Amino acid sequence: MTAGAEVQYDRLVTSDFAPLAEFAGFGSYEAMAVQETGRGVPALSTRLAEEISRYLVTRPESVPMMTGTDRPIDELVLKGWLDRTMAGPFDGELATMVRRISHLAGAKVTFPGVLVPLPPQLVLALMAWVEGRVMTMLGENFDVATVSASGAAWMNQFMLQLGIMLEPDRKSVV
Repeated sequence: MTAGAEVQYDRLVTSDFAPLAEFAGFGSYEAMAVQETGRGVPALSTRLAEEISRYLVTRPESVPMMTGTDRPIDELVLKGWLDRTMAGPFDGELATMVRRISHLAGAKVTFPGVLVPLPPQLVLALMAWVEGRVMTMLGENFDVATVSASGAAWMNQFMLQLGIMLEPDRKSVV
């Protein structure tokens, strides 16, 4: 790159990702913040997938759903979702992936990488917990200004994904 040349960032969120994508207000600054922090923590997805799995099999509210002979969490699917989430863009392809790994038969929902139905409230709580873990991990790897700048964009895109994950449940009550 030559001196003074600007780095070009991909469009972060496209309208085919989520109906509220335009409302979320993602612009070039948000794209830069998410893509720079996402590229800067390549081991984040492996560590976070392991933490999510450990969290689900030890928390009192989820332990009853995690029993059985087969492990109900596919950490490779979870890691793949996290990798794709960190890399962006948030487009129709990612929306399709989120639907494929979170929508179960009969209007049931789950969290990416979890193979059993979860109550929507637990999916929401787990997403909030994951957001907190992402912010903590970013704080361990970046300065406060960078984490602050990227934090809102990370939270917005996770909330858009949560809306996609919960679509079947929302449709069943309408």
